Amino acid sequence: QGDIVICGATYSEDFPVPQGAYQADFSGELDGVVCKLDAGGKTLEASTYFGAEYDVAFYALALDAEDNVFVTGYTDSEFFNVTTGAYQTTLGGDFDAFVTTFDPDVTTLVRSTYIGGDSEDTGYDIQVDEGGAAYITGYTYGNFPITKDAYQTTMKPVMYQTAVFVTKLAFDGASLVYSTYLDGFQDDDAYALAIDDTDNAHVVGTTYSTDFPVTTGTLSTTMQGSGDAFVSRLDATGSNLVSSTFLGGNDFEYGTDIFLDEEGSILISGATGSINFPVTAGAAQSKFKDGFTDAFFSKLSANYSSLEYSSYLGGTGGDEATCVASNDSLYATVAGVTGSTDFPTTNGAFQTRQGGGAFDCYITNFIFDLERPVVVLGPDIVVDQHEWVEFNGSASTDDVGIVNWTWSFQYGLADVELHGPVASFLFDDAGFYPVELEVMDRARHRVRGTMNVTVRDTTPPSVDAGGTRYIDQGATVFFEPSGTDNVGIINWSWSIAYGDIGVILYGPSPNFTFGDAGDFNVSLYVTDAAGLRASDWLWVHVRDVTAPFADAGPDQEVDQHQEVALNGSRSWDNVAVVNWTWSFVDGGHPLALYGPEHLFTFHDAGIFVIALTVMDDVGNRGMDSINVTVRDIDTPFADAGVDQSVDQGRTVYFDGGDSVDNVGIVVHNWTFEYGDGSVVLEGAEAQFTFELAGEYVVTLNVVDEAGNSASDTVTPMSCDNENAPIP
Repeated sequence: QGDIVICGATYSEDFPVPQGAYQADFSGELDGVVCKLDAGGKTLEASTYFGAEYDVAFYALALDAEDNVFVTGYTDSEFFNVTTGAYQTTLGGDFDAFVTTFDPDVTTLVRSTYIGGDSEDTGYDIQVDEGGAAYITGYTYGNFPITKDAYQTTMKPVMYQTAVFVTKLAFDGASLVYSTYLDGFQDDDAYALAIDDTDNAHVVGTTYSTDFPVTTGTLSTTMQGSGDAFVSRLDATGSNLVSSTFLGGNDFEYGTDIFLDEEGSILISGATGSINFPVTAGAAQSKFKDGFTDAFFSKLSANYSSLEYSSYLGGTGGDEATCVASNDSLYATVAGVTGSTDFPTTNGAFQTRQGGGAFDCYITNFIFDLERPVVVLGPDIVVDQHEWVEFNGSASTDDVGIVNWTWSFQYGLADVELHGPVASFLFDDAGFYPVELEVMDRARHRVRGTMNVTVRDTTPPSVDAGGTRYIDQGATVFFEPSGTDNVGIINWSWSIAYGDIGVILYGPSPNFTFGDAGDFNVSLYVTDAAGLRASDWLWVHVRDVTAPFADAGPDQEVDQHQEVALNGSRSWDNVAVVNWTWSFVDGGHPLALYGPEHLFTFHDAGIFVIALTVMDDVGNRGMDSINVTVRDIDTPFADAGVDQSVDQGRTVYFDGGDSVDNVGIVVHNWTFEYGDGSVVLEGAEAQFTFELAGEYVVTLNVVDEAGNSASDTVTPMSCDNENAPIP
């Protein structure tokens, strides 16, 4: 049922023992205890003291097929509890071994008997066969109860030396099936035994006797050091020593536990002080670590003739293996105690450093199969989305057999794990999937291999180019599309019908500056990793903000009354000019003409600034102007004034101020003959003193800005006052 049953001894009055136990109260000295815990070790299901006056110590226990609890150890109490009909009901010597049986709940004493002689006897281990008979082994100082046909009926005659005993107690506890010594002329102690399927008893311990009984053809028939471990096998009758061997090196060894695996090999644990303890090739630790002792673990062949595996286990302190077990012939578990700070541990172990005390417990797993599996996964696989993939690792091989196939890979955010040599999985998502197969053989060797599954994408991407955009000419558009794909979009391509050849942009978020006004279709094309495509489009409406270019033509010069040809047809716009307006002032009145071309006649001379305003269809305006110079062709009107008559020596004042011109007179010139020469006077008004009498014709010449001229005359009369009569 997985419950945990342990035994031992206690000096404590408050050891946890519930009411209803076989013995709920401490006896006052050293008591044996049995405890039963649930499989998780969290609940004490049953517990009992077992003692009387003086000492009782439990050293080992075993369960029969009905989970009755058998214990052995030693007692020096004359009041030890024995049951009616027991094989031995009284203490035989200083202390005796015993066999005591409780029911599974340790509330009832089923059977109990002393087993001992007249000296000192201790039971170190106990086993129960399928028939319910109990086997115990340990040591004795002599006169131990021995059966008539036992293999060795007498102890070697040496005082104060210990001998091994092996005893089989009948099911009812009333008689000995067999009981025998195993010893030489020095101390010999047995610490553990195991019973095989034919009820042979295999015993392990330590001997200091060079004449300890061994059999030919076994591993070692000669003791190698001061004391060796031994392994011995008695047949089901206890009368024949089937196999027996030393196990040791140049110093000392003791064997502490023995276990028979499913193939009949004998697993042995213990401790050694020898630098040449026999180890096998490929041992986990092949050399002694120079401590007081190293633990050892050995796997002896079923016929005791050879070591199938053997290794040291320890550091530079003192190390001992106290127990060994296995549920598979390919590996074994050893536990014990270590005083070494450098005891070998493995990565990821529960505790990799010594805890700080004098000794720590340890547990170690040994693996005997050195060959690792060969992983065969088959070729890489390529499928389409939504297809099943069958993984097949059945071609993987191992010398002892593969017991587990684990397929693992990441799928989306999940870690997928499949089991078995053949497994299937439906891949809905496209992608590249490294798939790992880990195989484990019976020896728990794990080997990994990897294959690749490529799931082709059959789902096209989805894309949205974005909404319609409205911008001014010269503005930059930053495109902000949205797109999704099951394997990822890897290419974004934009096509703009712009200009004569169009524009191509790349990337998920490009930008483009639209210098031209108009309505532009922008197409977006996307491609995913599988080459599948999708597209979308949007409009970009670019408002015209470019003013037209106005061209009024070159400046012109014409004569008065001559037509001027106005031509703005060379004006242009990025879209189109829809209006031409010519603005100027003529005769003091503002005028406007419309259209790209016009004829106009200027009757007034002068310089006329004609402004051309052009406008496109969105109201943008451009301006230009020309100067039209109208040449003056009208002659001025000269007015020299009226004729004058003055006395000689008087000054004549000339006034041409009534002379007029359409653009303005710039020159007034008065000329006349006087005396022997000509006189020229300048200005609209002039004066001259006539000293000489006579009649003079004075001509006024006027010139306007355009160079047009006119003249007029005036005749001032000068009298001769010098010849007048004297009054």
